[in-house]
Amino acid sequence: PGIEGYFYNFASDIVADDASHILTKAHEQKALSILQKNMRGAITRRQIKKQTAAVRVIQGAKRMWDVRKLHGKNGENANILKKWYGKHRAQQGKDKLEYRMARLQACFAGYEVRRDFHDMLHNVRKFQANFRGLRARRKIATLRNAAM
Repeated sequence: PGIEGYFYNFASDIVADDASHILTKAHEQKALSILQKNMRGAITRRQIKKQTAAVRVIQGAKRMWDVRKLHGKNGENANILKKWYGKHRAQQGKDKLEYRMARLQACFAGYEVRRDFHDMLHNVRKFQANFRGLRARRKIATLRNAAM
């Protein structure tokens, strides 16, 4: 700055004797930064791909270790677990059957109580009707005897 015949670009800090050279340098800088950004992205993607492959290997080994732990060296653990699960399922089935039977018995007991109550009401109504009829017949008989 202050010297004639030279151009200074404050944005990219470049001194040149030709103005077009400053613009060319700015374009080069921009192209270099874009290239650098793309290279960093490619390197990062390659690292992620390698890490993903390594994680898959580790997961496979862990899965194999879990299966060996579950089944034992020759499968004896799996048999133990199968027997335990079979007993567990049988107990669940028994509990479910007992629950269903209790519900059925409760429903039937409720039905019997309602039926007996209905029969009792029916008998009470019949008794009341018969008693009213008897009273009416006696009253009529008394009136008939008084009229004669």
